[in-house]
Formats: sequence, C-alpha cells, structure tokens
Amino acid sequence: MAAIVLVHGAWHGAWCWYKVKTELERRGHWVAAPDLAGHGGDRTPNANIAIDAYIQPVLDALVSAPEPPLLVGHSMGGMIISLAAERTSTRLASLIYLCAFLPQDGESLMDLVTRDAHSKLLSYIDFATNTVRDEGLVPCFYADCLTEDVTLARMLLQPQTQVPTTTKASLTAARFGAIARHYIVCAQDQAISAEHQRWMAARYPDMPVMEMNTSHSPFFSAPALLADAIVGK
Repeated sequence: MAAIVLVHGAWHGAWCWYKVKTELERRGHWVAAPDLAGHGGDRTPNANIAIDAYIQPVLDALVSAPEPPLLVGHSMGGMIISLAAERTSTRLASLIYLCAFLPQDGESLMDLVTRDAHSKLLSYIDFATNTVRDEGLVPCFYADCLTEDVTLARMLLQPQTQVPTTTKASLTAARFGAIARHYIVCAQDQAISAEHQRWMAARYPDMPVMEMNTSHSPFFSAPALLADAIVGK
C-alpha cells in the first residue's frame, strides 16, 4: 500500500479531495490532504500569506507519512508540490501533477498562465476580490460534475491570494530533478487547457503522461478512475 499526500489548487481546500481520499483509504492506502494557508479550515488572512505558508503544510504532511509518499498536486498545487519537493528532506516516491502547473526553474505560475491561449479561466476571474465569478465555475472547473458537488464547492471556495502566482520557482537538478514525476492530463479541462498541460509535460521528455477524459475536477467527477491513475489499478 502507498502513502499519498494530496495538495489542492487555487480557491479550493482539502475538502475537494473527499471522494478520492475515501476511495484511496478504502483500498488500504495512507492519505493526507492538508489545507494550504487561507483555505479550507485554515483562517490565515490573505494579507499575511507568504509562499512558505503554502509550502509548510505540505512539508508537515510529508513528515507524517509512514513511507516515502506520492505527492499529488492539482492545478496551482503543481507549483506548490514542486517547491515542496525542492525543500523537503523527506524521500518521495514521486510527484504526480493532476492537470497542474508544472514549472521549470525560474518560472512563476503567472508565467505559465499567460502562455495558455486556450484557457477560459482568466475571463472569469474578478481580480478585485480574487475570486472566480459564479458563471465561470461550471464551465471552467465542474463541467462534468454532479450538481451537489458544484453546490458544495460554491459554499466552500475562498478568495485566492496572488502570492503563489507571482513566486518564481527555484528548482535544482539535485533535489527537484532527482524525483520521479508523472503527469495526468484532463482532456476536457477549460481552466488549464489540455494543450497547455501536454506542453508543460513535454518539457520533461522522460516523464510518463496519461490522460483522463474529464474536466478540471476529476476528484469530483471520476474519483475511482483518479485513484487508479494515482496508484495504479
């Protein structure tokens, strides 16, 4: 059985993994899903959040793992797991990027966002409140999700600080580069286009890539298939 740490993306919290965490634990795996600062149950004010406040909950979860864990990052979480992998002294089994931003050294998340010509997300972001306008939630995030999961998300989504979007990744071959990486493309994604996901993955030519025919949120729409993709059938 595997140890797995699940890292959520922007606006979300650990709550978004509730189906996948349940599915993985039912199969006998050890699973942690931390809230990043200012998300979920963490009430850190956005004004007080620096990038370390995003990375530290992940590092804490890694230390708690009973064996070298799989570190899974969704969307913005791809940047966070990359930075955590560079900093941790914990041995990792692999990094898994779920329709996630996968940086190279010196790139910020915003650098990657602005290169995605096919994403619909930017047109729905209210930068005054750091939220996604309601009319953009289903088409960008939850196009194939159950109504009750969309309702849950509407109740729990929180404003997203801009700190992790502008932080430049500092990644080295000796640390980040020494960890195995895998990419899961979500082929129907409208937040981070499938074309952009494939482009980010292709910059790491030895990295295995698989595809799921889902929107941006397979943790809601296809939890069993996502569990298969994370740990193998």
